[in-house]
Amino acid sequence: MEVDLADRGGIIRFFNIDDFAKWLAEEDGKWRWLDSALSSDGNIQQVAVRQFQFLGEMSQRISLLRNHAKQTAVLKDLFKETEHLFRKAYQQHKTCLHSRTAEAEFLLSIKESDPVRAAWVLGWFISVPVNLKHQPTLRGAMEGFSFEMGLKDTSEGERLALIALRNEWNEEAARSREALAQLREETAEFRERLAVEVEETNQQKERLASEYNKVIHQEISAAQDQVKTYKTYLKAELTLQEPVKYWRDQKRKHLAFAAVFGVAALITLIFGVISVKSLLVALPEVAQPEKGLLVAPATTQLAIIALTGLAFVWVTRLFVRMMLSHFHLGTDAGEREIMTLVFLSLLQQGNAVAETDRAYILQSLFRPSSTGIIKDDAIPPNIYDLLARIGPRT
Repeated sequence: MEVDLADRGGIIRFFNIDDFAKWLAEEDGKWRWLDSALSSDGNIQQVAVRQFQFLGEMSQRISLLRNHAKQTAVLKDLFKETEHLFRKAYQQHKTCLHSRTAEAEFLLSIKESDPVRAAWVLGWFISVPVNLKHQPTLRGAMEGFSFEMGLKDTSEGERLALIALRNEWNEEAARSREALAQLREETAEFRERLAVEVEETNQQKERLASEYNKVIHQEISAAQDQVKTYKTYLKAELTLQEPVKYWRDQKRKHLAFAAVFGVAALITLIFGVISVKSLLVALPEVAQPEKGLLVAPATTQLAIIALTGLAFVWVTRLFVRMMLSHFHLGTDAGEREIMTLVFLSLLQQGNAVAETDRAYILQSLFRPSSTGIIKDDAIPPNIYDLLARIGPRT
């Protein structure tokens, strides 16, 4: 804050709140001689109250500024209000006197010999009402008026005021030089810290860029591998799509034929059993000569029954073999379909299938198909074979 009071105190400059408090303490100390004058004349109370009123307000103002020291906008407004209060007190209403004026220097020249007289002259300077019945008040007013009108020699007071102002300027210049030197040191330290932070920032940026490039490279590699895997999967799917459809159709066809031949074998077996039973039931009737029936010899009849049974057994056996053949072929086609789908699923997962295993898997998928007829699946052709199969083997 900077306030130019002209001849009412010169330029007052504060760099911070501490400078403000220091100025207030010095200004208050320069007017404490009023305490000794007040002890001699109680009527000087009104002069002292008027002179110290503004200083007391400024003390409260400092406390308010400290409370809002971290609020920049509020602090700025408070300093503007403080500047207005300075002009109002020292220039406009003249309710108090600054220690760096000619009037203050004049008071200093007479306060040593007569502080009461100096106090009443101060009362005139700060517009304290004059009590015409009080001689010290009237004498102080007349002396103050004479000083203002130049009826008394004011050169000494003005010289002292100029000396005080020069000393004040020298002190201000010294403080400014100290502040400038401190500012230069802080600037140098700030530049060093800034250089270190810039270096750290650059290193961090390079490290982050390196990590970012590494991650991007990994992501690109992973994406390329995934695309390669997907291409392989699509290629394999397109290649194996027809085999999958073929084996699915073969499975359905063979299972359907197995069902047809199974039904045919069952029907043939039932029809053969019924036919043989009918011949056996009719055999006792032609085998009784006491009834006087003329029949063929019994051996011929038995041969016909045997041949009929063997014919039905052979046909049933043939149907069963065909059923089992188609059943095995359908099962084999289903297994090939499932193996092909599993192979495609493994290809979709990327490296789930090694290159060395693919040849073995493809060889298993495209192995030659058998007829599906297994020797042990057929019905035994005779009783001897049946007993040989269910008996112990050596």
